[in-house]
Amino acid sequence: KKYSEQQKMIKRQHTFSGLFMLILAGLILMAPVASQAAESGNLIAILSADTTEVGVGKQVARDYANIRQEIQRIAEYTNLNLKEVNLVGQAVTRANMLKALKGVQVKPNDVVIFFHTGHGFRDKQKQTDWPYLYFSVNKSYLDYQEVIDLLAVKNPRLLVTMVSSCNNELAANFSPVIYPQQANATVVDRQQVTKNYQALFLQTSGQVFITSSKPGEYSYTGVYPFAFLKSMNQEVTLQSMPSWDHLLEATSAQSVL
Repeated sequence: KKYSEQQKMIKRQHTFSGLFMLILAGLILMAPVASQAAESGNLIAILSADTTEVGVGKQVARDYANIRQEIQRIAEYTNLNLKEVNLVGQAVTRANMLKALKGVQVKPNDVVIFFHTGHGFRDKQKQTDWPYLYFSVNKSYLDYQEVIDLLAVKNPRLLVTMVSSCNNELAANFSPVIYPQQANATVVDRQQVTKNYQALFLQTSGQVFITSSKPGEYSYTGVYPFAFLKSMNQEVTLQSMPSWDHLLEATSAQSVL
């Protein structure tokens, strides 16, 4: 693991600096801000799954279904009003994604979650550590940085973006497929689970940007989303206070092959 602090300090009730994390299975940029319990807002989910590729399409579909199920669970436990934008299969193009990102209406108290699963790549000229998202249906692509910028400027209370894709310098035509079992939660104490979901999504403001691979890495299809969902399920059943930092550390630990 390698950590380096951003120079800009993020002010909140308990002020600390944002973190730029390079980890073996993911690159995570966090700028979380704790807040008082928020009034009910919207949970806006923009979910994208490039299921058209023969090699990875089945697992991409599973990732999408599992993440969507978790989004619905978050809405249930937080009482946020769920609004979904779903791009699947032939609908996953650069034009459609830009339309969705630009068109979504966001209020200051909303939570926005973006998730994309499919192929990704980078080139030697790329200036950021984020990958390009590759869309198989029309061989177009979009910079993950542009996704972040388009959503961050809308200033939701909490923004979480996640991309499960390769980040290697050659366009990825194939990614090894692993089929993990579905990461379902066993809810023992509904009251505690509700409290923990609300701590993560109602009592927190800021930005969390995630990709499953750092520059130069391939990404095994399904591994990082599975590890994230498994870690989320463990986090919301904790008897202690949950945190995004602990959640993502656990995801990293569980996604190293």
